Amino acid sequence: MHTASTHDDSRQQRTRRIDVTDLDAAGVEEFVRTSVDTDAVSLEHRGARTYLVVGQ
Repeated sequence: MHTASTHDDSRQQRTRRIDVTDLDAAGVEEFVRTSVDTDAVSLEHRGARTYLVVGQ
């Protein structure tokens, strides 16, 4: 998995995009349950890649 982060200074909010292209739905669910400290996540498609978006 690869991660990318962006930071919006105006809202002091951090957004992380984690490449989950190679994971199935159960793998994404397990990753969120064990590695992410919030349930506020979404999926985003960019080209042929799928990212888990955390912190929007």
